[in-house]
This record gives sequence, structure tokens and C-alpha cells, in this order.
Amino acid sequence: MNSLKLPWHVQPDAMAGHNLINAEGEQVALFETEADAVATVDRMNREWLVGQSWFRQAVSEALRSDSGSPREGAHISKQGAVS
Repeated sequence: MNSLKLPWHVQPDAMAGHNLINAEGEQVALFETEADAVATVDRMNREWLVGQSWFRQAVSEALRSDSGSPREGAHISKQGAVS
């Protein structure tokens, strides 16, 4: 099974709080609470995924009905929500 390495993650800092780390390993933000850091990382990784053509293609295929046409009313929002 392949695993997906998402570009953003949280790294705890015992002295300062919780660091937001980008794909290059650079600290780009600091949060006081883990909840704020995790919520931001979740949102940023979701935005990154939606920007990937292979992800959009996979979701589009999953949203197709058995007849091959899109399910009525199905779409992906810019925030990554599928409805």
C-alpha cells in the first residue's frame, strides 16, 4: 500500500507551543495550542490535496454514477468538501 506524505505537519515545541512545519522542514508559524495548530494543518493539507490533479481526477471518478455521468448535484468545493 502506498502512503501519502502531506506537505504540512505540526511539531510540538516544549518551550514555545506548536510549530507549523512546511514540506521543506521550515517552521512557518507558531501556535499556542495544539488544537489551533492541527486545525490549520488540516485546512492547509486539504487545500494542497484539492490542488493536485490526480486527487481531483480520483474524486471525479468516485462521484460518477454507474452510467458514467456525474451524479446529480455532486461537486468538489475549493475547500475540499465533496457533496
